[in-house]
Amino acid sequence: GMEAGVVLASGMGATAMTMLALTEAGDHIVASEALYGATAKLFAEELPRRGVTTTFVDPFAPRAFRSAVGKNTRLLFLETPTNPTLRVVDPRPVAALAHERGIQLVVDSTFASPVNLRPGLLGADVVIHSATKYLSGHSDLIAGAVAGSRPVIDEVIQKMRLYGPALDPHACWLLDRALRTLDVRVRRQNESALTLARWLADQKAIASVSHPGLRNHPDHAVASEILQGFGGLVSFVLAGGGSAADAFMRRVDLAIPAPSLG
Repeated sequence: GMEAGVVLASGMGATAMTMLALTEAGDHIVASEALYGATAKLFAEELPRRGVTTTFVDPFAPRAFRSAVGKNTRLLFLETPTNPTLRVVDPRPVAALAHERGIQLVVDSTFASPVNLRPGLLGADVVIHSATKYLSGHSDLIAGAVAGSRPVIDEVIQKMRLYGPALDPHACWLLDRALRTLDVRVRRQNESALTLARWLADQKAIASVSHPGLRNHPDHAVASEILQGFGGLVSFVLAGGGSAADAFMRRVDLAIPAPSLG
């Protein structure tokens, strides 16, 4: 639903080039505090070196974004669903605030995929994906994607050319191949994850399960309203704590313990 887009060499490359394209020294960002770790570090440590400051807010606190917006605020940034806690932030009120103030709303929608959520249809001006995850889906490439208006994407491309995080041709070919099965993959993942989440919720050894499709999830209502599917990710806590989790991971046969969902 966006006017233009570009792929880059990683999800962080997509995020960083977007921030460089939309801000300059003296500008201010208001960002959700529920962010991917590297994104939070980019905002907190790297952008200030370029004269851009960020205020982090609780995205679930009423009026949090509005209270933090100042005269030099240039964009609002949020992630939905969040990584890794699977909370679902409703982008619509944040988009309304952004448009009221004449600034941009940037949404990282990696954890939903475009099958389950298209933030541009809910008011987002720019949408970012780590294509390493759902868009690729085969654990064989690292990539990122940015979509938005043609002027914004043109500026992101200029920054990509200067800083260098262009996606190589072979990875582009792999990503093109992967996108052909995105819809069927994500729909099956939605179904499988919800089935697994419900099963885990019934197990005595499990202390808690986090999945937006479960009725006891704190954001189940808004997730049901804005998502076309609840996603393929499930988080759960074992009753035995860390030692139980370590023992569990040692005995897993089908899943592969890995540092990244990519």
